[in-house]
Amino acid sequence: MALDGGYHITLFAEDKAGYSNLCRLISHSKKTRTSLDWETLSSHSKGLICLSGCRKSEVATYLLQNKLDEASRAAQRYRALFGGDNFWIELQRHLLPGEARLCDKLVNIARQAGIGYVATNNVHYATPEGYRLQDEMTFLFSRYPEAVSNSLVIAERCHVDLNLEEYRFPDFPVPPGETSMSYLRELCRQGAEERYEPVGEQVIEQLEHELGVIQRMNLAGYFLIVWDIMHHARQNGIPAQGRGSAANSIVAYLLGITRIDSLRHNLLFERFLNEEMKGTPDIDIDISTNHREELIQYVYRKYGEEHTAMVCNVVTFQARKAVRDVGKSLDMPQHVIHRLAKSLDTYSAANLRDEMLRISEFKDSVESPAWQMFLALCEQVADFPGHLSIHVGGMLVSSCPLIDIVPLEPAAAQGRVVTQWNKDDIEDVGLIKIDLLGLRMLSLIQEARELIERHRGMDLNLDKIPVNDPQVYDMICRADTIGVFQVESRAQMQMLPKSKPHCLEDLIIEVTIVRPGPLQGNTVHPYLRRRQGLEKVTYLHPRLQLLLRSP
Repeated sequence: MALDGGYHITLFAEDKAGYSNLCRLISHSKKTRTSLDWETLSSHSKGLICLSGCRKSEVATYLLQNKLDEASRAAQRYRALFGGDNFWIELQRHLLPGEARLCDKLVNIARQAGIGYVATNNVHYATPEGYRLQDEMTFLFSRYPEAVSNSLVIAERCHVDLNLEEYRFPDFPVPPGETSMSYLRELCRQGAEERYEPVGEQVIEQLEHELGVIQRMNLAGYFLIVWDIMHHARQNGIPAQGRGSAANSIVAYLLGITRIDSLRHNLLFERFLNEEMKGTPDIDIDISTNHREELIQYVYRKYGEEHTAMVCNVVTFQARKAVRDVGKSLDMPQHVIHRLAKSLDTYSAANLRDEMLRISEFKDSVESPAWQMFLALCEQVADFPGHLSIHVGGMLVSSCPLIDIVPLEPAAAQGRVVTQWNKDDIEDVGLIKIDLLGLRMLSLIQEARELIERHRGMDLNLDKIPVNDPQVYDMICRADTIGVFQVESRAQMQMLPKSKPHCLEDLIIEVTIVRPGPLQGNTVHPYLRRRQGLEKVTYLHPRLQLLLRSP
């Protein structure tokens, strides 16, 4: 970490308080886009172990300038801030001129100040295959063997548990006398009475099963937060609906998160949530693009800016980005680099050599020294992180200030704060994001509803529109589907006259089967032949017939 004056220090979190302070220091640097000042470091030093830094540290800089007194005073100042046990003089050996003498001076400073010293060095390997380099470290610091063993002393003192499940979402405000679980149960009861007349045994049995799983997984608060977002959307005329595997849950249906009756369609709840799953539940909420910002601002207001941030997306170097950036760094002709980037079919930068051999314009140039260097550098940066962007819809809401558990930084978008962790990192530490995704089709549907109401005087309730209108399916079978969500692509329009969907279940299969997996797995044509009665339907096992046969 850089301090004012350009000095470097190395910080380790010894405990949870130290980790929180480390997150705050990183976030402060990102927010101000400046080096840390001494006052900020002083106010966030608890729980941190500080190493004096590399050749660019304050102590080493003074020693290289032969300012021994200034170096000693700097070391004492750090010692006073972090404590004698938590400040260490850092030794490095990279076989640079004068490095051995600098190490001698640093050790003398440590001994005079009554503090420890530790060997570090820059990172030379990040995988087990590089372990043999450890022998090099022992040899380099043979004069100070204690410096090498002290690295283990510091490592053993750092005990930060990054299982952050206890902070995964704030306590949802419930009415007096209610708990999160009892309030969730009451909302589901109300939803059941609205949607089922009467509420049958199958509904009660499935609801109790799902609520039991939710209670044992301590997820009642999560469902209440998502319900609250959807409730606010409905109350304010914002088109929004849940999608994905959440449609397999009767709880999601009764809370109005999804519009799919999982019982009617015989959907398996465990595909959405089960007690053996390692990950966290994933409820994606599609929102009218024109209203998405309004809903995001509601979440900020409801839970506070300190508790809410957008999840980041780490943009890595893939083929085209690697070509353009490496080409620019090597000052290669930009029109040539542009043509190469536009000609690529591969996604990975690791495949560029084979890709250039495939392109007639470039295949004869591959063996030239300049292009060899270019390709080698492109392959080296493959999958390296390039920069952070905002995830397409992920929001993180926590019970404690986010700055205590994850480094934050201002996003390019005005008024946005983004975590430095992506969606996979968020899941790994036990936190849960909420996906608020903009969908233009919902904006178009809302606009159509408003036009119909204005010009025809009809107030359409989308939940009561029948799903079995034969005229609609006749239109779909003719592939007259331009502007019809999910079935307007060229591939879908080619498939529709062949599959001839005449009910919602047929349409679900239609949308599902025109995907890369079924197409590459050669299952589309067998399905069509069996649907048309040209091929006998078979099952891998008789017991699968109950699950897979047509209703």
